Amino acid sequence: ERFFTVAKGAVAAWGGTPAWGTAPKDLGLKVLKRHEAAARNLIKEYGIPERFALIAPVARGLHHGKKKSWDHFNDLCAPLRDMGVEPIVFPSPHEEAEVKAACPDAHILPPTTLGNYAALCKLAAVVIANDSGVSHIAAAVGAPQITLLGVTEPTRTSPWNERAVVLGSAAKGWPGIDTVTNALSRILL
Repeated sequence: ERFFTVAKGAVAAWGGTPAWGTAPKDLGLKVLKRHEAAARNLIKEYGIPERFALIAPVARGLHHGKKKSWDHFNDLCAPLRDMGVEPIVFPSPHEEAEVKAACPDAHILPPTTLGNYAALCKLAAVVIANDSGVSHIAAAVGAPQITLLGVTEPTRTSPWNERAVVLGSAAKGWPGIDTVTNALSRILL
């Protein structure tokens, strides 16, 4: 939304008329039919149950010298399964080893394409991610999501999605496991 405000101001400053007067409530990304079909094929091929959580436990790089990923993704696997939801990870090609270290109890599958990933986000019972690209992909398709922050500020980097639950901040630090599992319960039960 922050970028929308900047772009709207720039268009007006250049004498143009912005396409929208106010920011839309969501991004409304339409997933291509071929990606929807591919996601259904992946679900069938890997035996992914109807209720699954798409987890993204890795956020690469640093923010002001601090790690951008929450350390407790693996601790979510048992509570998710207790709620009847299978934790699934489709890592990016260069994150497979990091994902296996960060969340070994999840069902870790081979990487897929960005379009297929967006379609999987849309089908997931919930997407759980750090402040990373995955959080914003989930937001773009309007998926139910929990975004975990610990070194960034929600006012600057929150996902543009009314269904997003954002926990933590640079000021407050990372959320505790109980805070995250309580949020999962509210979304899933």
